[in-house]
Amino acid sequence: MSLKINFQTFISVLPVGATGFFSEKTHQNERGCTLTGVDKKMKIDNNLPEKAVTSELSDRLKQYRIDYPMKRTELAEKAMVSVGTIARFEKGQDISLSSLVKILKALDLGNNLDLLIPDPTDRPSFYAETTQKRKRVGRSKAVKSDWKWGDEE
Repeated sequence: MSLKINFQTFISVLPVGATGFFSEKTHQNERGCTLTGVDKKMKIDNNLPEKAVTSELSDRLKQYRIDYPMKRTELAEKAMVSVGTIARFEKGQDISLSSLVKILKALDLGNNLDLLIPDPTDRPSFYAETTQKRKRVGRSKAVKSDWKWGDEE
């Protein structure tokens, strides 16, 4: 069973200001080639329309493939997906989430997936002590005491 995800849905879960998803300046691949990042760098955030984000991600992935250097057929073989899947993604069309993960791993970009949906346990608020149940402030009760000011008789 393959999980299909709409590309716009995939983009909508990107964290605000996720500029580094595919955008390392230089990258050393397994062949020892140094890859250079895309010259035009668009900041991906929530204010950008989905179509523009789709286009930017597709362009970045295509540029990584070209800089790798790798043909679509080579990438398809390494990622174990069809050439058509890679072509569709590079055109900004929908592909399955598992295919996208395979393509990213084949281009040595799998480590960037952690930026897509950060681990909630990495936030300091996760480690805050919340074991004690919160108590409501009650009314103060009048305390009877034998204490006096001394000027009372």
